[in-house]
Amino acid sequence: MASPVITTVVPGEVNGVSRAAAESALRDAFAADLASEELSILPDADGALDLVADDWTLHLDGWPGPREVWLVVDDEPEDPDPATARDLLFGLLDPGRLAALRAVDARLGGTVTATLRQSGDPLSMALAGLVTTPDEGDAPLAGAENS
Repeated sequence: MASPVITTVVPGEVNGVSRAAAESALRDAFAADLASEELSILPDADGALDLVADDWTLHLDGWPGPREVWLVVDDEPEDPDPATARDLLFGLLDPGRLAALRAVDARLGGTVTATLRQSGDPLSMALAGLVTTPDEGDAPLAGAENS
């Protein structure tokens, strides 16, 4: 598993939501996956929330916020180019889960994608792009194939 990239919103800004509101947004958006036990929400004693699947984890922390958001993916390539990062995410996140992430981000005022985007991490930035630009099409990039 790759090391997580932790990103922080500008210190001193209090433009986020409470942990309870973030957990509620996750539970509402991913209700079907949670009910089928394909995903879990694991709160920790320090207040962080992890949305956990078999091969990825989305971590949210820092309240009001979230001020820290990172994505860990099993077998993540080191420094993937944007097309590789995007295609990897499409392999992990079906259109329903992307829509759920869009709903969470919208409900949290865009703080999830803003924090992911600030990381400079290719995978986090690709995820932020997929969440905020659904009009690009929810499919791997054309021309990304090298066969």
